[in-house]
Amino acid sequence: MKFKAIGLFGEIMETNEKQPLAAKSILRVFSILENIAINTDGFDLEYENQMLDKRKRIDSDGETSKSGPGIG
Repeated sequence: MKFKAIGLFGEIMETNEKQPLAAKSILRVFSILENIAINTDGFDLEYENQMLDKRKRIDSDGETSKSGPGIG
């Protein structure tokens, strides 16, 4: 099946940052439609790095970091 055009959209929560998981979802659907394999491991790594960077910024700002359940 060949497409002349296609529009795939992913929901994003923060428009000021890259959205690797939204990109991964779009590529996953595209790979199914086109019956081709696309490696999306890089998107997982990029997302993990974003989360680590956010954690470092929060910790360096002096805010309390929470590592478990509860309110403290």
